[in-house]
Parts: sequence; structure tokens; C-alpha cells
Amino acid sequence: MKHTYSFILLLTAIVVLSACGNNIAVKETEQLVPEPVLVDLAVPVKAEVGHEIEFSVRVSQDDEIVTDADEVKFEVLNETSGEKTMIAAEFKAGEYSTTFTFERGGSYSITSHVTARDMHTMPSKVIEVVGGEDKPISPGVSCSEKDKFGNIKGKT
Repeated sequence: MKHTYSFILLLTAIVVLSACGNNIAVKETEQLVPEPVLVDLAVPVKAEVGHEIEFSVRVSQDDEIVTDADEVKFEVLNETSGEKTMIAAEFKAGEYSTTFTFERGGSYSITSHVTARDMHTMPSKVIEVVGGEDKPISPGVSCSEKDKFGNIKGKT
């Protein structure tokens, strides 16, 4: 009987202690997960060929502005030709920004690549550029067949 009582007491102690340990482990795990980095991308809806415009992102985490991002770049992708350009941004006045001048009209996708506090996020927006409209690539013409101004050469 004495052994049975000792065994029940030991088993109860193990159950109680293991239950307490699980709660502590869950609380520690919850505290280790950081708040996500939030990125608010600002891009004009329209632009004109030859006019400089500004792209900017406001980066925050836990309602505080992130001033120490590892890298902030803007990817400008021409949705017709597939050409893309990467531009580094600079931090000033609470946001990361850069300027860009479109050389050809068309529809462009602007994607901000933000790496901050061991996280990476890439929000995108579309901008329509008017003037000097971009033309789809004709069948049989490779992208490498361009003149010195970037215009596609016709077939000969």
C-alpha cells in the first residue's frame, strides 16, 4: 500500500510539473515571434514620358518607423517588353524614396523590395505611363534587335 501511495504521489507530481512547463514554453515562443514589418508603397497612378516622378515606401514595425532597413530597392518592370530596372532608395523624412523618369509609355509594375529586421517584403503597384506608347514585340523579332535608343528594329 505504501508503494502504491508513493507511486500515485510521484505520478501526480510529474503531471503537474509537466503541465506548468508547457505553459512557460508557449509563452516564451509567443514572445520570440517579432511583429511583421509593414510597408506602405506610394506610387502615382499615372505619369508622363520624360517627367521625373517619385516612388516611396514608409516602413514600420509595431507602429514605429523603421530607420535601419538593410536594403530598400524599387523594381520597375515594363509589363509589355519585360524590361526591368532596379533602383536603390534613400532614407529621408521618415520614408525611403527615389526618383525615376520613364523613357517609354506603357503599363509598368513597381515593386518595392524591403529587407529589414530579418524580414523581406515586396508590395507592388501598377502605373500607367502616357506618351511615346510602348508597342508589343512583333513575332520573329528578338529583344536583342534594338537600335542605340532602345527601339526595336524591324525585320529585314
